[in-house]
Amino acid sequence: MKALKRAIMKVARSRIGGVLASFCVRRCLCLLPVKVEASSAEFVMMRHPQPIARWHAVIVPRRRFPDVEALLQDERAWAAFAAFAEAHVDFREVSMCCNFGARQEVKQVHFHVFSREALAEKADEETESFEMEGRKACFSSRGNAYMDVADLACAAFVRKAFSEEKSRRPGGFSLIWRLGQWG
Repeated sequence: MKALKRAIMKVARSRIGGVLASFCVRRCLCLLPVKVEASSAEFVMMRHPQPIARWHAVIVPRRRFPDVEALLQDERAWAAFAAFAEAHVDFREVSMCCNFGARQEVKQVHFHVFSREALAEKADEETESFEMEGRKACFSSRGNAYMDVADLACAAFVRKAFSEEKSRRPGGFSLIWRLGQWG
C-alpha cells in the first residue's frame, strides 16, 4: 500500500499531475487508496497519502482549479469552500495551509489540514502585518501568511492578503489559517 501511495504522489507531482488529480477526485475517488473524511458535491476531504503530522488530510475541490488564486477568483466556489471547511474541520485541533507558486507541488489547488503542533514552532516568526476592516494577516520572513480561520468566509480579505503576499514573494508562499489571530 505504501508503494502505491508513493507512486500516486509521484504522478500527482508530474507535469500533468494536477489534471489527473482533479480527474481522480471527480470521477474515480473510490479507486484511490485514501480514507475519505468528508465530501460534498463540490469538495472532498481525505487523509493525505504521505502525512507529515499526527493527523494530516487534504481538502480538494471536485472542479479543476490549478491554484488558490484561481479558486479565489470564483466567488461562489470560494464561498462553498469556506462553508465546507467550517462544517468539516475542527479548527480547535488543526490548522489549514495552502501553498502557492514554487511551494505548490501538485498543480491542483488543495488545502492541507493537519494537527496544530505541525505549525507550533512557526507561531513567533511573523515580521509584518496587514489589516483590513478589523481583520489581520501576519506575513513572516519565511514566506507564510497567517490568518484567523474566521477570515475564510471573507473572500475579499483573503484575496487582499493573497495579493499582498504575492507581491512580497512572487516565487511562492503559504497561506495558513488557524483558530485565533496571529501576532
